Amino acid sequence: MKKILPGATLAALTVLAAGCTSSRTLHMADGWPVEVIDCSGPHLSFGHCVAKAGEACRYGYTVLRTEGGSTPASAAEVTGGGLLDMSGKMETRRLLLRCH
Repeated sequence: MKKILPGATLAALTVLAAGCTSSRTLHMADGWPVEVIDCSGPHLSFGHCVAKAGEACRYGYTVLRTEGGSTPASAAEVTGGGLLDMSGKMETRRLLLRCH
C-alpha cells in the first residue's frame, strides 16, 4: 500500500529545499573558472555563502563581486535568517569568486 505525503509534510520539504546554499562553476570571458555561490532565501545569510565558498575552494579564494546584503568577515559570523524586504520579496545573496 502506497502512502501519500500529507500536504503539510510536502510543504515543509519544499521550504527546506528552497533554503539550500548552492555553488556552480562558470568560465569568464578570459577563460578562467569562477565559482558562483548562492545563499538567497529567508533562512540563509552571507555566512552560509562564506561556508560554501570554503568547501568549494579548499586553498582559499578571492571575492570578485557580491550581490545582496552585507558580507561577513568570516564563516564564524554564520547566523540564521535572511531578510524579507518590506515588499515581501526574498533577499538575494551571491558571491562570485575565484579559487586559488
